[in-house]
Amino acid sequence: MTQTKITQFAATRIGIFVAIYALFGLLIPFQGYLSAGFALGAVIVAILYGITLYYLNTNVPLSRKARFLITWLAVYCIQMLMPVLEGVFFSTQFEGAPELIFGALVFGWILVLPTALAGAILFRPAEVQSFSEIRREYFGRRSLAQFAGRFGIASVLWMVIYFIFGAIVAPYVLPYYTDGGVGYELVLPDLQVILGLQLLRGFILVLLILPLVISINLDWKPLAASITSLLYIGGALAVFLISEQYPLVLRMIHGMEMLADAIFAGIVIAYLLGKRSSK
Repeated sequence: MTQTKITQFAATRIGIFVAIYALFGLLIPFQGYLSAGFALGAVIVAILYGITLYYLNTNVPLSRKARFLITWLAVYCIQMLMPVLEGVFFSTQFEGAPELIFGALVFGWILVLPTALAGAILFRPAEVQSFSEIRREYFGRRSLAQFAGRFGIASVLWMVIYFIFGAIVAPYVLPYYTDGGVGYELVLPDLQVILGLQLLRGFILVLLILPLVISINLDWKPLAASITSLLYIGGALAVFLISEQYPLVLRMIHGMEMLADAIFAGIVIAYLLGKRSSK
């Protein structure tokens, strides 16, 4: 197959993914918020998501089923679990309504299923290995103590990154959280709550994307770019930036903050835990 045909083949499959994700991942779940701007944003997010998952899937030498499962886990963590955990403490939408939290987390598994399934079916690697073989190779490179140390550092650094960039944007976004008259159902929890929450989110993030991270045949720099893309597209663009529930200024400022978070978190996770990261 010539390079032109390979490119056309990949573009066709990415196009199919875009249609599936835009429909099942955004337009149907958020039909109550539909507008021309949201629909355009959904298509842009779908294109970026398709390119990212194409690159990830073609560099993960696993069977279709294994790629589906680890992608499903990672996308659920980034697109549903992490935002819901944040929303529980920074928004009044879930206040006194545990059934909404439970519903969001459970329904989230179904919501992200088409995304992971389409990526696993449409985008295939050139070779296939068993996950057990990849796992043995990965954990054979370092002692358990070395791995645990790197895992712990990566989890804690998520909190550090969050606080650094959160402090930078705080003067611009705090009024939306502290002024009860603003009307966007946003609140600011105590510092101790934020600290514990971000430690928990860092641990969950690193734990649930680890199967994907250890399976990718990439050096740490392209791996960092891939993780950054997945974090930003799934965790920021798809769930916050294209939503018109909040004012544009707030979305833009938080969007820059989330991009910085994603870049540095991607670097940290890839460098410390990537298969080809420095020993």
